[in-house]
Amino acid sequence: MSKLQELVAGPVGSGHDARLGSCSFDGQRASGGRERPPARPTATPGCRGVPRGSVSRVPRWPRDSSTAASAASTPPMHPPRRHGRGAGGSVIGMDERLARRFSRDVVVTRAEIVAFGGSDRWIRSAVRVGEIVRLRYGVFCLPGLDALTRRAVAAGGRLACVSELRRLGVWVIERNVVHIQFAPHGSRRAPSSAICHWRTPDSSATRTAVSPAEAITQAASCIPFGELVAAIDSALRQDLVQAGQLAGRSTTIDRALAMADARAESGLESLIRMLLVELGLGFRLQAVITGVGRVDFLVEERVVVEADGDEFHGSAPARARDRIRDAAAVAAGYSALRFDYAQIVFQRELVARAIVNAVRIHRGVKGAGRRTRSGQKRIDVRRFS
Repeated sequence: MSKLQELVAGPVGSGHDARLGSCSFDGQRASGGRERPPARPTATPGCRGVPRGSVSRVPRWPRDSSTAASAASTPPMHPPRRHGRGAGGSVIGMDERLARRFSRDVVVTRAEIVAFGGSDRWIRSAVRVGEIVRLRYGVFCLPGLDALTRRAVAAGGRLACVSELRRLGVWVIERNVVHIQFAPHGSRRAPSSAICHWRTPDSSATRTAVSPAEAITQAASCIPFGELVAAIDSALRQDLVQAGQLAGRSTTIDRALAMADARAESGLESLIRMLLVELGLGFRLQAVITGVGRVDFLVEERVVVEADGDEFHGSAPARARDRIRDAAAVAAGYSALRFDYAQIVFQRELVARAIVNAVRIHRGVKGAGRRTRSGQKRIDVRRFS
């Protein structure tokens, strides 16, 4: 045995030398009394005192069945690392400040994650397991963020106009295009299918969306006037905005605000109300009739007009109740008309003619011919969409 082998292995068969910390060496003898060439020593992490180049890789656990039990009972040499995550491997457990930032802004940047104790390695690990989502370079969000907002932020902007109003629950007609706001000198990576609004964001805007008042202001240039009034009715009813926040933003907004009515329970009612105003017919909103109950509109005190949305009138029991109400209204001397979503939104001319003729033929309406004549002219002149 050479001097180096004696120094590393110590006495033959001991397999350990206190001078080498946790290093071990297996000095087995070959057949014929001669020693085998020394195997490379094995070292655990933290081993010191082993000459350069003599430490082998950490051995893998044996795979044969004879040593499976001992391998299972032995703790691993390298305990799993969490790379900055807390107990359970969740983002929230890493740092409470980062959790609050995610809950407040929904979208955070790489610099903020690093400032709150994260690292690039942790970010890669969190993205890989799906705990956060990379929207674009250096910008991340939680998996619960909706698809439209992800698309807007990934393009370098924020959700705007009717897309943001619909996300907030404001009544607008559904469209298959997303509206995104960009800074006047911001990114030009807008999707080809998106409608872009190049405006300076107001102080109430967040990283993901514009404020409700700004969204309504942008919608004034994107949707018809009647739908704009319906959107303002819905926003006022839900207390998303106040009338003072909208006043003075534009001439169109001021006109729509003057015609808004928060008593409208749906956007369909707002569209019918605007149609009746255009036809020049008198009406009462949410009128109560004895024996019938509350109706959406009572036109010229004799024609009942109802707007039926799928949310409250789509089920079979609801339709049965509606037929009973219509029969009770006719029995009391009224005419009853009922329109659904498709008719009110896409067949406004048909709805207008039905209301005008119902008023004209009803004998209880005084001056019906004079009242309906002007409405009929407006239908003939204007093209309803």
